[in-house]
Amino acid sequence: MNNLKKFCAICSEEPKKVAINRQVSSDASNILGLHTKEAIKAFVGDGGIETPTYINSKIWEKNPNPENKMTVYAYSFTSLHEQLYLAFFHNYLTGFWVLKSLHKTNNPNPTLGSIFDQKMLNQNF
Repeated sequence: MNNLKKFCAICSEEPKKVAINRQVSSDASNILGLHTKEAIKAFVGDGGIETPTYINSKIWEKNPNPENKMTVYAYSFTSLHEQLYLAFFHNYLTGFWVLKSLHKTNNPNPTLGSIFDQKMLNQNF
């Protein structure tokens, strides 16, 4: 099982083991209309991460405890015709998973949904 699948499963099956920072909460509220941490975890755990694409994984650079090395996993995905970015890590010392980032990407590649929407707008009825 890859790390994204594990993270989604934990969000669904053991949501108390997932921490979400304030910026993620704010971004999820503004972008996706998810106004609580519980709603964010349910979104991730119940299939809201559509068409994920692995970006990278690297050691968390701003870790306040550098002795406890943690790998951050980053993915892009689509939701509600938006191209989004998600990053998370697992703290093996505490057992918690942390949703570190969730925001719109600057990726200029349109999603299939936005291409379809544009084609529909250009139709002559």
